[in-house]
Amino acid sequence: MASIHIGGWLLNIFAGVIWLGTSYLSVTLVYECVFHPLARFPGPFWARTLPLCAIYHTYFRDLHRYLHRCHEKYGSFSLDMNFHLMHTMGLISCCRSCCKMLS
Repeated sequence: MASIHIGGWLLNIFAGVIWLGTSYLSVTLVYECVFHPLARFPGPFWARTLPLCAIYHTYFRDLHRYLHRCHEKYGSFSLDMNFHLMHTMGLISCCRSCCKMLS
């Protein structure tokens, strides 16, 4: 009988942790997409909300190309990687010089 009671207790704690984690992520997502001061600037949705996009492109060593594509698509000011506001001019000159060196 005691093991059934402990199992139910652990299940309630696990459900509570899952609920709190889901609630935290939902509130953070709504804040970053609606109420954050930089939310009005354009940019890719998942790159603005999660750092996984930056990790992925850094791992495959094409972050500079990805940022260049974002600036071509969203304009001279773009939000990339968790609300970092990027400006196009420095990125394009850096990207062109790097591509020339790698070619």
